[in-house]
Amino acid sequence: MKPFNELQNVFNEYGQLFPLKIKLGKSFKSQIATTTLFDDFEKIKLKLPIKSLEYYSKNLNISYFVTQDGNIIQEDGLVKMIKNINTEDDDLEIIELDEIISLYDILELEQKRKIDIVLNNNNRDNLKILMTGITNLKDLNDEDSEHYKQISIEPPMENENYEVFGTIVRRKNSKLEKLDQKNISINFGLYDVDGFFATIKNSEKIETDINECYVLWMIIGNPLELSIFSPINREIQVNCIKESIVIQPNKQNYNVITPFLLSEGCSILIDATTDYEFKNIIKLFEWTRNSITFQIVNLTEAQQENINMDLNIYILYSRYKSLQIDCKDEDNGVDEYSFNLFEYILTKDNFNEDKFDIDSYIDDDLYVHLNGN
Repeated sequence: MKPFNELQNVFNEYGQLFPLKIKLGKSFKSQIATTTLFDDFEKIKLKLPIKSLEYYSKNLNISYFVTQDGNIIQEDGLVKMIKNINTEDDDLEIIELDEIISLYDILELEQKRKIDIVLNNNNRDNLKILMTGITNLKDLNDEDSEHYKQISIEPPMENENYEVFGTIVRRKNSKLEKLDQKNISINFGLYDVDGFFATIKNSEKIETDINECYVLWMIIGNPLELSIFSPINREIQVNCIKESIVIQPNKQNYNVITPFLLSEGCSILIDATTDYEFKNIIKLFEWTRNSITFQIVNLTEAQQENINMDLNIYILYSRYKSLQIDCKDEDNGVDEYSFNLFEYILTKDNFNEDKFDIDSYIDDDLYVHLNGN
């Protein structure tokens, strides 16, 4: 769940760089007094037979050398020592590492791909699914119409800068189904590093025992900032649009242009903020390649006035049709659920192929040309 920390632990244990070539030999050092004989540092490579050592040691005023172990070798005994080195024993030392490669270079393709997914999201503007879970509601009182459920998360986040989305589901014929949103609603709040609260409100029309239901939830945020990154949903791309609209009494449909192209199968999650308390008033009406149209429903007479609404629209792209679960209750052994259980899915049925807002994708000169001016 904390890939950045785990990756750093691997580097700390095994290192980040590895040599393809290791040169063995003996190295010696000596304290050289200041001299004007050599303007630049000169590396001396000793090979048998040694002919130049005496010349250099005399000019540099070197009378002895020190080994890596701290042993002192007199200048006149160095040549004899080098000649007597036994290469089959432990006399040789590592004196040079060559052709250095990284730990990444020796990994297999699948391991590289997984690391790329983590490191390519090393950006504080990127959003991802940080954690998913399903929590039972056995401890709630079925006679109440409003419930508060604390949901804990493990491991904890670095801060509370994240968003939670979810829905109420129940088990039916060994499968989970989403409850009718007209009769029950759920909102999330009071975020902290250890979890969040779910507020559940149900009407008198609901026929399901709340104790037999579950909260299916997901947390969206920035992996780098929060140090948490779901290991099983990392390939799901998340984009966010922030839009403000004014809900008007006689207007139902509101269009939001997306700065990126949409495709069939995308999941749409909506976080709406207003000064009023609404109950499931937003419904997906249709979509195009670069826009989403929402419909405002279930407004009461008291709410029939201009209302400012801030929308955070999260769009999830995935080649998978299901969401895998990180945290689940012991009595619920299912590991993945369909995206259909969450807010909305872009399908062929609600796609408007005749509509495309090209203005968002062209510059002024091209716009003039297309309009024949």
